[in-house]
Amino acid sequence: MNTILISHAGRRQYDEATWYPLAVFDASRKIEAGDTTITLGLLSDARISPIIVENVKAHGVGDTYPISQMDTWEKVLPAYADWRVSQHVMSLQERFDDLERRGVATGRFTRNHLKALKEWAFQAESRIFSKLQIKPEHIADNNPSPPWWERYLRRLYVNDAEKDIFANISRLYQELEKEEGDISKFNRKFLDSWWVKYVINSYEAQQAPHMNKQKKGDVTKLLVLNVQ
Repeated sequence: MNTILISHAGRRQYDEATWYPLAVFDASRKIEAGDTTITLGLLSDARISPIIVENVKAHGVGDTYPISQMDTWEKVLPAYADWRVSQHVMSLQERFDDLERRGVATGRFTRNHLKALKEWAFQAESRIFSKLQIKPEHIADNNPSPPWWERYLRRLYVNDAEKDIFANISRLYQELEKEEGDISKFNRKFLDSWWVKYVINSYEAQQAPHMNKQKKGDVTKLLVLNVQ
């Protein structure tokens, strides 16, 4: 659990450098380093346990971390959980289909490299679920239910950018009310994320209690269709 919670500590810095390079100090260096290197630097500064740091390094299995060194459950389980969850819970097959589309095309993986990683991942999945009384497909977005600390962390994640997020949503509502709504104007990375529904619900609860249910449903539907 400790590994999972800090494994992407540098991702926000990396994303901000990628999305807003003119506004982020030393953006080019951060982009070149990548989120894992940024994460390891942060963990070192925070004096995180070397065991946890090693488990975080193992997230690069098959890429920057040798498969042969994936020799403990503390390395295997966080890596498996990372593969299964993107913007939503997905199967290993979906994950590797996505890696093949994006990873091979950008040169991150060769096909042979990805094939070996995929083979190992499915073997790991079989080992994990041989010890459980559920199957991989039983793990879904709402099963198990998100614990309180995850809900709290999600709230913290959007808190700093809430003002700008709500401004985007407000403009969207205004344009849709004028029947001039153009979803393509909005930042794709804002739309294509796990927190679209989360921030829409937060906005409606805090900023637009007067809006009717039909209008709320229309906006949410448009966002979901655009993401799909």
